Amino acid sequence: TVTFNYTVTDNQGLTSGPATVTIPLIAPGNQPPVAENRSTQPLPNTNPISVPQLIGRDPDGTVVSYRITTLPPGIQGTVVLNGQPVPVGQTLTPDQVGQLVFQPNPNFTGTVTFNYTVTDNQGLTSAPATVT
Repeated sequence: TVTFNYTVTDNQGLTSGPATVTIPLIAPGNQPPVAENRSTQPLPNTNPISVPQLIGRDPDGTVVSYRITTLPPGIQGTVVLNGQPVPVGQTLTPDQVGQLVFQPNPNFTGTVTFNYTVTDNQGLTSAPATVT
């Protein structure tokens, strides 16, 4: 809340009694974070392939987690974290997202995609973004 007092003086020099103005200030609502679409140039089928860094931004806070919401079909390969397959729904810390790799199946050729969301420090979740 902001409060201030004022008086008014007319063109004859007469001054009013003081008046008070009070302005309530409301904190802006929490804005949701944004997950960014990510892509990489075509790569040879080698094992493993680094996943483009997942990026989340929060205009009024901090991104605290990433969640894998879809995965590529198993016939294409597997998204892996520290040697373990990543399941749909897995939550990752900001430090873990830089460690994701994709292990393509032998002889697979094509485009691989999966989706993720980010969550901020106030519990709001972004719309899904796509990694290609």
